[in-house]
Amino acid sequence: MAAPQPQPQTFTFTQVGSLSIKLDIYLTPSPAADAPILLWFHGGGLIQGCRARYGPHTVASVPKYGHVPLSPDYRLAPQATLAEILADALDALNGPEGSPLTTSQPQPRGSQ
Repeated sequence: MAAPQPQPQTFTFTQVGSLSIKLDIYLTPSPAADAPILLWFHGGGLIQGCRARYGPHTVASVPKYGHVPLSPDYRLAPQATLAEILADALDALNGPEGSPLTTSQPQPRGSQ
């Protein structure tokens, strides 16, 4: 019997003016304290796409490999500059306030 597929938990990880930029975290019911983080940025050449396009095969790998995937949105060009897009990526790495990443384990490897 296949393990149940984790459902995303959505958090706002940064606010730019009135725009809330969100991130999905896929957790198993009991993630390991040292579970590796898989940070996945959607494709689209920085001009299209969204975090919800996370592949079902990748979601299925969560219970198998025990990692914690993060799938953030980011501002898109041409409305945002490359520097602004990179700032969003760095904010995503810090983890959203109040998420399991900032309030408890798992922590990114090498973060101690």
